[in-house]
Parts: sequence; structure tokens; C-alpha cells
Amino acid sequence: MREGTRMRRSWLGRGLLLAVAVPLMAAMLAACGNPGGGSTTTPGTSTTSNSGGGTRGGSATVNVCKTTLGNVLCTSSGMTLYTYTADSTNKSACTQQSCTALWPYLTVSGTPTGGSGVTGKLGTITTNGKTQVTYNGKPLYTYVADKKAGDVTGQNVTDSLGTWFVAKP
Repeated sequence: MREGTRMRRSWLGRGLLLAVAVPLMAAMLAACGNPGGGSTTTPGTSTTSNSGGGTRGGSATVNVCKTTLGNVLCTSSGMTLYTYTADSTNKSACTQQSCTALWPYLTVSGTPTGGSGVTGKLGTITTNGKTQVTYNGKPLYTYVADKKAGDVTGQNVTDSLGTWFVAKP
């Protein structure tokens, strides 16, 4: 067999693999309720986030930030916070890695504090062994598709269990 024929077959095989793998990965992400994708690192010095909802330490400050959707709750670095309709009062339904990788929960190693404009009650619950921040009993999350302060790409994202909404003060 000639070298050129072997190379063409090799590239054809790779192209076929990509043609199958890309739609399969997109379907898997869609099943998790993710219109975006990627890994997560929520900016900020005192708030949290990584896949699995791990803590980076410190006390979380919840603030009110202006966005295209109006005033919403946000982290100290301005990242939008979300609530999930599948959650019940003081209990997170987002406990599987497939969920927490997309919707890292806001965690704290101390007591959460509210900045100016935060009028509701901040509290904590234990989720996956971590101390998750709540607002009026609703667990709070960030969203990996939000790349900068003020992004609200998680608004109205629906998955098999419920819908995600920006947390309102």
C-alpha cells in the first residue's frame, strides 16, 4: 500500500471519529442542562467554586449587582448567583458531579455576610460535605458559562429536574 493512501485513510478515520464524538459529547452536555461548557473557576478571593463545589476558604460575601436582568445576588467579585427550582428549602438537589461541575455551589468556611442591598437571610447547609450558602433557605450557585462579572447566561436554563434562575435580592 502506498504511503499517500495510508495517510488519507488515517485522516478519514480521524474525521469519522470526530464526526461521531462531537455530537455525542454535545448530547451528553445537553442531558445535563448545559448550553455552554468548559471547566470552572469562579473569580474572587473569598467565594468558591470548582467542579464538585469545593471551598477555597474564607467567608463568602453576597452582594447585589446590576445586570441586564436588573439587580441580582452576586459574589464579592460580581459573578451572578442562581437558585434551582428542584431544590427544596435548605436542601440542594444538585449533588451529582455532573450538576456541580456546571453549577458550582457557593461555599463558605465561616459565616456568610450580606453586602449593601442584601435584605434576605443568609444561612448555610451541608452539601456533599461542604458548607453551602443559602439565601432565604434557597441554596446558591454560580454557573460555569458565566465568564465575567454581570453575565447571566444561566437564566432559565432547564434540565431534567428543574430550571435555574438568577437569585433576586
